[in-house]
Amino acid sequence: PWAAAEGTLLLCGLTLVTLVFVRLPVGARSILELPVTAFVFMIWAAVRFGRRTVAVALLLLSLLFVVQFDRGLGPFARDRTALSVENKTIALQAYLLTIYLTIFTLSVVVRQRRRATAEVRFRDEQFRAIAKTLRPALFMQTLPDRELTYASPAFERITGLNIEDELGEPGVLRKIIHPDDRPIIDAAIAHFDATGADEAMFRIHRPDGEERWVWATAAAFTPEPGSPLYERTDAPTRLVGSLEDITERRRARSERRLLEEQLRESQKMETIGQLAGGVAHDFNNLLTVISAHAELVEEETGGNPAVHRSLTAVRAAIDNAAGVSRSLLTYSSDASTPHRRCRLPDVAEQAHRMLARTLPATVNLRLDVEPDLPPVLANPVQLQQILFNLILNARAALHDGLGAITLGLRSVERPPGHAVSRDAPPPAGAGPGWVEISITDTGEGMPPEILARVFEPFFTTRSRDGGTGLGLSVVRGIVEEHGGYIDVDSAVGRGTRFRIWLQALTPDAAEPPPGVTADRPAGRRPPASGRVLLAEDEPQIRAIIAGALQNEGYEVDQVGDGTALLAAFDPITDPARPGRPYDLLITDVDMPGLSGLDGLRRLRETGHRLPAVIMTGSLELTLDPEREGNTVLVRKPFNVGELCRVVRERQGTADPDTPAEPRR
Repeated sequence: PWAAAEGTLLLCGLTLVTLVFVRLPVGARSILELPVTAFVFMIWAAVRFGRRTVAVALLLLSLLFVVQFDRGLGPFARDRTALSVENKTIALQAYLLTIYLTIFTLSVVVRQRRRATAEVRFRDEQFRAIAKTLRPALFMQTLPDRELTYASPAFERITGLNIEDELGEPGVLRKIIHPDDRPIIDAAIAHFDATGADEAMFRIHRPDGEERWVWATAAAFTPEPGSPLYERTDAPTRLVGSLEDITERRRARSERRLLEEQLRESQKMETIGQLAGGVAHDFNNLLTVISAHAELVEEETGGNPAVHRSLTAVRAAIDNAAGVSRSLLTYSSDASTPHRRCRLPDVAEQAHRMLARTLPATVNLRLDVEPDLPPVLANPVQLQQILFNLILNARAALHDGLGAITLGLRSVERPPGHAVSRDAPPPAGAGPGWVEISITDTGEGMPPEILARVFEPFFTTRSRDGGTGLGLSVVRGIVEEHGGYIDVDSAVGRGTRFRIWLQALTPDAAEPPPGVTADRPAGRRPPASGRVLLAEDEPQIRAIIAGALQNEGYEVDQVGDGTALLAAFDPITDPARPGRPYDLLITDVDMPGLSGLDGLRRLRETGHRLPAVIMTGSLELTLDPEREGNTVLVRKPFNVGELCRVVRERQGTADPDTPAEPRR
């Protein structure tokens, strides 16, 4: 709009000058004899407008000259020179042609300059748009003074510096470099001076106090002749570089490295758990053998008091060893087992038994358990993981490994208000109260800034090899998965106390004992009868159980694996076993080839409903009434006399509506 207005004003001005000149009296026209009075309009048209406007202006100017020439005015008037009319006409035409060429040339030059200016402006806006969207910052400095002459908007976002305040300032980056990383920058500058390019990774301290990791690259730049930045010198005069914030990338890389370490640790612990489970299985078998021989010795020696005292000590040692074995099995079992009713004192005693042997003698691990605690609905494996993590963390907090750690259990009405940070639905069968688990140490304690971040994943105050920072976050996740709450209070010099609250259950329907461990009642029972199939891969255990059953009066057939177990019930594949059908099956779970549990399930599928006794050292094995009906579990290590009692109770419990023989 402004250009159109200016063009209109120009043409109107020239038209007005022409009309005024034509209409003025002859005596008043002398001031307009010189056509240069209209040159200002021509130059204006050439500089400001295009060739079309200039052409119209030149036509008006030509008309003015012709009128002047016709009326005897101007430098080419008829009566002012000795030239003929033809020569004056030629001079006027040459003069007008010169003006035309001059004005048109000026117009073309101005147009090209304007186009070049517009192109430069477009490229500048394009560069600014690209630089604004780039995550790395671009900057330029002079050499050798290193004064900042340009910085993209990302420079202010990364460094926190105001670009307008820093333009023209030397050594801008050196003002915010972390003091510990200054040697890195000095080495990078020396390398840049020698090679003309370099890159470096270092930390910066922003004005707001935040510390960031950046990756900087720089290269020497020499402007070409004709550039506004060109200087007559052989050395580079500019430094161009980029600055990229890599803090989040380093954090992600660190987290990935920690996750990889955690995965390796998990795989290692899984391997150790499998090894522990295998050791516990073999250990249970040995304890079963020892327990059985202790019973035989007691039967053979009668009521000898000295032998009885020794055997009592042996049984006590077997019970302690069985507790260690159960702890190993708990540690090696799958932590994803469903929650069940469990007694926290039992879990705490197992953890205390294992950790008391692990902690150094300078650490006093105490157990403070309130009597008659109600049960909770929980996963005992995960509860032990919680206790292990918290107690081992407490040991690491002790100064020079000296001090005491107390594991406490007590009943409370409700958790304190500050610990209840969310609404969690109570478990099924929940009672009115809660059970509080506390782990208290006499260590150095934690300052408030560490206490506020203690449950953050990957946060740790230990060295690189001392921990991954995932222990307490895992503990918190397990507690919340159980619908409980966790809290910590600590102060420097006063130690630390972790407290966990789990919803208590009603005391009825207590958890059954882990195995059959009752002593054999005194006195001889009347002889039993019946045919029993015993499947056990351990020869010593198989011989002891078979001998005890035979002493009770049973007829016992023995097999060493699950395949032989199935073959014993098939007269076609095992015709060497004549006689009546089996009255009861006793089988171990872990056997080569086919497990005893799988063998029992196949028998049930083919119609066998005879009573069965499953022997196992696993703490997590449960029976499915649909698939393993009329079956009882006996957990190793067990008392052989009590096993015989269980056999007597199970004998004769076959389903009368279902034949004992397989379906044909």
